[in-house]
Amino acid sequence: MIELTLVKKHLNIEDDITEDDAYVQVLTEAAIAHFESTTQRQLVKENPTDTAVVITREIEIGLLMLIGHWYNNRESVVIGGVVSELPLSTQTIWNKYRFKSL
Repeated sequence: MIELTLVKKHLNIEDDITEDDAYVQVLTEAAIAHFESTTQRQLVKENPTDTAVVITREIEIGLLMLIGHWYNNRESVVIGGVVSELPLSTQTIWNKYRFKSL
């Protein structure tokens, strides 16, 4: 759904460096699953239904941001002077795609 080359470009990984490709693919699949569970909508390339939504550039940016967050911060907290949870701005982007039953 999102090309590996685009994800690697977002992560500043050169195309010819392949050692993290499998991990990046796992993160990509997990980000898509997170979108779907958060919005209660299936993400599709085309032919949306009542509960499916076509991937847009806005959704794609949210996925890339989440993948980048997970890739660069492999733990859920930052440990330093103060322990704090990292913010997830993807929620702001994805909230409008939430499925609302009638």
